[in-house]
Amino acid sequence: MPITEGATSADEQPTTVLPTTSQRGGRSATYPPYDDVVPRRTAAWVFGSVVSILALIAVGLFAFRALTDENAGANIVVPSVVGMNIEEAKSLLIDLGLVPIEDPRVRDDVPNDVVYEQTPPAETAAAQGDNVILLFNPGFVPVEVPNLVGLSVEEATNVLKAAGLRLVVNEFIASTEIPANQIIVQTPAVGLGARPNSVVTVDVSGGTNTVRVPDVIGDEQNAAVKLLSATPLNFVIDLQPEASDVIEAGRVIRTEPLGDTAVPPGSVIIVVVSTGKPQVVVPNVVGNDGAQPRAV
Repeated sequence: MPITEGATSADEQPTTVLPTTSQRGGRSATYPPYDDVVPRRTAAWVFGSVVSILALIAVGLFAFRALTDENAGANIVVPSVVGMNIEEAKSLLIDLGLVPIEDPRVRDDVPNDVVYEQTPPAETAAAQGDNVILLFNPGFVPVEVPNLVGLSVEEATNVLKAAGLRLVVNEFIASTEIPANQIIVQTPAVGLGARPNSVVTVDVSGGTNTVRVPDVIGDEQNAAVKLLSATPLNFVIDLQPEASDVIEAGRVIRTEPLGDTAVPPGSVIIVVVSTGKPQVVVPNVVGNDGAQPRAV
């Protein structure tokens, strides 16, 4: 059909905007507005989900790392030493980097010096420096180790002497909380069995004021005692005799603690003094059958 001038095609008709209200029965009706924006709560939900997932992953990684770190040093398998001689068992454990702790307890059905129980048991994973307690049947009556923690060095020395044991100070540790000259820790622990005349090692509080033990090895006994007991050291001296092939009689073999150790003033210092060469017992073969020995 021909198009006359001034006419407009259907494609070129202008867009007509619908009214927002219509009249029906004399009442107005409002059309709901169109919202093309995604609701914000959807974005918040997605963000929260991502955060939760990341948090769970972080917790899992932390737990895995904690378990891994906990077992990282456990690279030694504890061997079975039950049935072994106590000295052989100790040597084996030391070679592996473990620390054997003797606990002698009499059992009539086990040969002397043979291990019959161990803690931890064989095949347990352990780290270098871990303790392994060895129960063995001693060829002696064990002495129960008393509690020394909290005692002074002098008090602990007396307690151990009464029990047939000896005290050795391993280290004086500076402390602002524990009074000077008070024992902090002991080895072996309280309640364990020990060989008669064996050593109990202790760490002692040095407080905040310490002095150095002079080196008096080789000094004459009286001179050493005079130096150690003088102000400001004021050490309490415990003389102990001991035979020596090297140090002549009357001179100091060693001190406990050793020279140059930091200790509180007034500490107990064990001074071991030489009695000369050890005596040798030989048979007297003059005028008899040689059955009677004598000391020379």
